[in-house]
Amino acid sequence: ADQMYGPKEDRKLVIVLVGLPARGKTFTAAKLTRYLRWLGHETKHFNVGKYRRLKHGTNQTADFFRGDNKEGVEARNEVAALAMEDMLSWMEEGGQVGICDATNSTRSRRNMLMKMAEGKCKIIFVETICNDQDVLERNIRLKVQQSPDYAEQTDFEAGVRDFKERLAYYEKVCMNQ
Repeated sequence: ADQMYGPKEDRKLVIVLVGLPARGKTFTAAKLTRYLRWLGHETKHFNVGKYRRLKHGTNQTADFFRGDNKEGVEARNEVAALAMEDMLSWMEEGGQVGICDATNSTRSRRNMLMKMAEGKCKIIFVETICNDQDVLERNIRLKVQQSPDYAEQTDFEAGVRDFKERLAYYEKVCMNQ
């Protein structure tokens, strides 16, 4: 990874993170970004949740994340595409490694991202998996405490319940893939 030679698309890399919420994707993206920059690669972290909050606000309940909520699915795919478009534009201006930070938990989402990258850059998928219930509970509580999605939530435990409901919707979609 120290040297990226060859055709132009071989010198550009998109790392797409995959995983359920609260599994450490954003933590992994931050560490990868820092390490790749240290190696000398022009690297940027694109957090799809930030795009979602800018376009659709921070007051989305768990229902927004249901797999059978057509409008929610379309909105989430739209912001993922916006993030990917921004990443590809950034790469055209000299960026080397873009990190796409989102659940990317459906085959259709991953196919969309691959299609967008085709002929422009290499793309790899890195899945983060964590099944340690203590770590997950801590991560969920940190999410509710620190995420702008719950900044206006005055009842912390209600926020935790909402996040766990959101997580259950993602798990249901992943089980059906």
